[in-house]
Amino acid sequence: MPLSFTTLTQTSIWFSMNCCAACGVPVRTSIPWEASGAFSPLQEAVLRLTDTMTREVQVPCEVMREVRAHLDDREVVELVGTIAAYNMVSRLLEALQIHSDDARHTGPGY
Repeated sequence: MPLSFTTLTQTSIWFSMNCCAACGVPVRTSIPWEASGAFSPLQEAVLRLTDTMTREVQVPCEVMREVRAHLDDREVVELVGTIAAYNMVSRLLEALQIHSDDARHTGPGY
């Protein structure tokens, strides 16, 4: 199955909407994705890589092997680049102390 931007983003969005919002549980206190049984092997590999790149920075060989079992070289580069870009934006916003609870995000229309 070819990897698309949708594969990367839909897994966390689906989990948040179906496993958290429906039962009123905040995303931060939801069950770990690993324990949910809700994802395909590809989605699990993407989530594991995302977690590893975000939390540990260095990716162990076994995590990358799992990803490469589902994706070709180009797709791996695209996936890693996408995860890295999201991490960069997150770290930039944190450094500048720009948070989603800023007044500009809580007014009319939000």
